[in-house]
Amino acid sequence: MANTQDPLPYDFPELRPGDPGYQERLTINRASQEHFLYWLEHEAEMFGNHGDDIAIIYDGGQLQYCSDPHEAADFLKSLTHAQRSAAHISTYLPADAAWAL
Repeated sequence: MANTQDPLPYDFPELRPGDPGYQERLTINRASQEHFLYWLEHEAEMFGNHGDDIAIIYDGGQLQYCSDPHEAADFLKSLTHAQRSAAHISTYLPADAAWAL
């Protein structure tokens, strides 16, 4: 993972030193962004053998595959607040699938 002094890919202006919970929010923000970057780099291989699963990236690039939302929710409940807040959750969406934002 990236060095904690490296600039973040994007920043949140509401994070200001001295604010209550600043360090925790900064740590969660950095981990969340690192998990997203991991997903960008590894999406194809993650879903190569797990196309029907829910992938959860947490704790510095650890992967957990869950077969349904209930299993994913149970797994997320087992994490600490910081781990859960920074986790990146994804499912496979093929390029030819219909979807909307």
